[in-house]
Amino acid sequence: MSAGEEHKIEKPPFAFLSRYVPLALIAVLLVMLLPQFFREQPPAGNEGGPEPPLALTLFRSERAWIDSLSNEGLRHFSAREWNDAVRFLGEAHFHYSVMINEGYADSYPPGLRFYL
Repeated sequence: MSAGEEHKIEKPPFAFLSRYVPLALIAVLLVMLLPQFFREQPPAGNEGGPEPPLALTLFRSERAWIDSLSNEGLRHFSAREWNDAVRFLGEAHFHYSVMINEGYADSYPPGLRFYL
């Protein structure tokens, strides 16, 4: 082979696509994200979500250990500490579910059911 023939290696038929596919993906992402950039954002202090009624800030039933979990979860819920509220209310929900399944309780407490 001569030096001129080495540079004339045949390319695959669609080799040019390897350069344009990343550019096309960037263009598609920009088209999808442009409406997000121009959307009006709500004010930072105005978060939606239900507030706990004042009657449920302290919950009492005949099971004090579940009441303490529920009350702590409701305190975190009213303080908008969502992760802690989910953790405490989730544990209370688990214990109530076990008691209902085993026949120790008839149903969830009616005032606390919304939060559980």
